[in-house]
Amino acid sequence: MAEVISLLTDEEDEEDDGDEDPLAPRNVVTVPPAGTFFWIDESDIFQCSRIRISFTIQGAPVALSRPRIRFGYRLFGGRVGFGRPLYNPSQRKLTLFRQVLVSMITSTPSNFLLPLMEPSVPLEAVITFRIRRPNSHFVNSKRNRGLRTTAPRTYVVGKLDLDNLVKFTLDAIGGVIYVTDGQICYISCRKVWDEGQGSTTCVVSKLEV
Repeated sequence: MAEVISLLTDEEDEEDDGDEDPLAPRNVVTVPPAGTFFWIDESDIFQCSRIRISFTIQGAPVALSRPRIRFGYRLFGGRVGFGRPLYNPSQRKLTLFRQVLVSMITSTPSNFLLPLMEPSVPLEAVITFRIRRPNSHFVNSKRNRGLRTTAPRTYVVGKLDLDNLVKFTLDAIGGVIYVTDGQICYISCRKVWDEGQGSTTCVVSKLEV
């Protein structure tokens, strides 16, 4: 059974408007728990060694949104607003993603502490974003009928900007498995189609100096 991380309360939501080949097909199609954005299924394992951390979190990958101005605010002149003028539309999902990652860490036995929590350590991040295929990719728009011959096979083109997907993931895991994003010195990432519900696989490793 999937491990479910509950959603935030209405008050907390007020600001919301490795060695396995990451491209290997996932044969098990999971059904997301109702009311959740991110979750862990039985096949997802948090792996931690002295030089590497890897994990997979189920759920549609999210692109980081730009900050927005609160309703009723005017930055220059006019009516004065209350509270902060700018808010992050992605904050709720960032928090949920981080909660799932923390739950994986705390539930995984390890003989040593997280190895990347040193601000002077240079790191490499390899991230695979699996994007859920739309029904139009399947014969008669039925997911159990197989892919159309005209459906794209592997890579996702024109759907979600890759740089914003990376920004969301690094913002979510920063301060959890490493100290700051400034430690990331090399990034390899890709977005591929998924016949399941979508997921994010991330491998963070120490770079040799």
